[in-house]
Amino acid sequence: MKLNYCYHTHNYRCGHAVGSFNDYIEEFEKLGYTSIGFSDHAFFPGISHKGMRGDFSEIDSYIKEFNEAKEQHKNLNLFLGFEVEYMDRYDSYYDELFTKYNFDYLIIGQHLSYNEKGEIVPYFGFNLKDNLEGIIRYKNDLIKAIRSGKFLYIAHPDIFMHSVTKITPEILDICEEIVKTAYECNVPLELNIGGTRYYNLKSQSEGTNPYPNYYFWQFALKYPIDVVVGLDVHNPLHIATSPLNLPEYFIQKFNLNLLTNQQLEQKIAKIKARYNR
Repeated sequence: MKLNYCYHTHNYRCGHAVGSFNDYIEEFEKLGYTSIGFSDHAFFPGISHKGMRGDFSEIDSYIKEFNEAKEQHKNLNLFLGFEVEYMDRYDSYYDELFTKYNFDYLIIGQHLSYNEKGEIVPYFGFNLKDNLEGIIRYKNDLIKAIRSGKFLYIAHPDIFMHSVTKITPEILDICEEIVKTAYECNVPLELNIGGTRYYNLKSQSEGTNPYPNYYFWQFALKYPIDVVVGLDVHNPLHIATSPLNLPEYFIQKFNLNLLTNQQLEQKIAKIKARYNR
């Protein structure tokens, strides 16, 4: 498999990645990528979570730094985005990212939630395994995001499987409901390579299930969904070392429809058009 796009790219702003916009752009360009989207973990008003995301006060400098990089690399298609968690109370903020801050796209990466005080409310984790209540909350929030129509695609929809040690009927029902909703709403799901970097060794040693996850994606045989391959890079060196044979296997195994760059750019334009009427 060879890709010419990546819309899941982080940088130093999140506190757990390294490299600037230009560092990533130069590596992507060497490998023949023509379209690059930056989607660092969103800066949320009223939330401070160092090591996970930048402070909201950084948003203007984030945009400025991106625009400077875009000006330097006019030969490439560069897009400004965020990877966000969906929370009802931030619904108008997601709209503002398009209308006020002129973002090109948003993707959903539902890692956790926050309460009204800005405190972390986890869904799951290596220290919170087989937490069915939390996984159900994750599924419900993810489905709200899918149905909202605001997001380009859903990043690592199967991320919750890394904390699952027992494949139960309830877990399979959750997998199917997510895939079915994405299919019905025509929202692509992401085959995320990040799971191979962060979860495989620990998952295997502790008996959990890394992502991309076989049990999750088997439901695409029933609901033929569109997919995007996401590198989820947190270091420029990850670009060249991302194992593209893994998503290729899933695409062939489950007959997934991999979207082209042109199709993704059309989706970006369609979402932005709603805010520019």
